[in-house]
Amino acid sequence: MNMREHDVHRVNIPISDSEAGVTFYVCWRKEDSKRFRPLEKRLAAQNEK
Repeated sequence: MNMREHDVHRVNIPISDSEAGVTFYVCWRKEDSKRFRPLEKRLAAQNEK
């Protein structure tokens, strides 16, 4: 079953309140740090906006 079939009864309700927010956490293995450095920089730059 794919996600779209599973979510047929869900409704998306946009939240337009400027005070509303969500926090995501990302983790990866230390040996993969170099690989994910561009993602880390991009996320940090977006967080500063």
